[in-house]
Amino acid sequence: MDFDVKFSYASHKAVDEYNEAKALGVNTVPVLVGPVSYLLLSKPAKGVEKSFSLLSLIDKILPVYKEVVAELKAAGATWIQFDEPTLVKDLDA
Repeated sequence: MDFDVKFSYASHKAVDEYNEAKALGVNTVPVLVGPVSYLLLSKPAKGVEKSFSLLSLIDKILPVYKEVVAELKAAGATWIQFDEPTLVKDLDA
């Protein structure tokens, strides 16, 4: 099943907050939810079968992450942390 899903870089909050801290003289490390967790914590739209693999959308979301990283790098970030909480949760038997 192929869905026409389009992700976009709509919120520049991470970059705005990085720039705000930088302007105050505070060197921060931006922390973002990683793409795997972002997808796995998402809820499928109405009408989408529960068996649909959210991870099948990884190739569609990675370009957005690339945009965020590029903008943070351009702002001066030298380190960006991606948290992937879904990779450390307990698995069902």
